[in-house]
Amino acid sequence: MFVRTNKSGNNRYMNIVESYREKGSVKQRVLWSLGKYEEKRYKEIKENIKEWEKIEGADESASPPVIGE
Repeated sequence: MFVRTNKSGNNRYMNIVESYREKGSVKQRVLWSLGKYEEKRYKEIKENIKEWEKIEGADESASPPVIGE
């Protein structure tokens, strides 16, 4: 899971994306659309994902991070 930014017109947007395999091919799907890009939020979200992945590795019943609080 990672944060991806994309540009549309003059604006940049953020998405949380997951990579997965299907029939031997690597694919990606957007899990959450987070709205317009803000540097501070982008960094916070990246850190939250890293922390959650550490917890998830230790506890398979971990919940996804809460975004926007």
